[in-house]
Amino acid sequence: MAKSKSRELRSTAFHEAGHAFAAWMLGIKFISVTIKPGPHGSLGHITFGRYPKWFNPSIDSSDRAQALAHRRIVALMAAQIAESKYLRKTVIEGMGSDNTLAIDLADSFVSSHEALQAYLHYCFIVARDLIIPRFKAVKLIADALLERKTLTYREVAKIVLKPW
Repeated sequence: MAKSKSRELRSTAFHEAGHAFAAWMLGIKFISVTIKPGPHGSLGHITFGRYPKWFNPSIDSSDRAQALAHRRIVALMAAQIAESKYLRKTVIEGMGSDNTLAIDLADSFVSSHEALQAYLHYCFIVARDLIIPRFKAVKLIADALLERKTLTYREVAKIVLKPW
């Protein structure tokens, strides 16, 4: 049982490290990332600040709004890429809330179901291409999360900026 719990905690650390690394790479500030159980039964989470006041994708499909949504969607998907690489699996269960948020963001500016599927697939590829070649940095963040449980944006930046 302890081994299963430990693997689950490591898996969560890689998941959250994927969010944090992608957010940092994409210039999305966040408050903290943690592997402490959170609201609604989550095993960990990243806490982003509020969206800018101008961001309302349901009524604003400007390039600026789409660019912010795109970066958030990629950061959401990066977590499952990191976790699947750690687990050496291609399909990860439990991504429902991340996927729901990604779909909701994309759906606000994509006009058809076919375009939505294609766009989300594209975002997944962008996330994969962001995480896989830099997986060592993701691992360093995951290791720090396992040690400290919670990291701030600044602490993640220090890890990423160290020569690795």
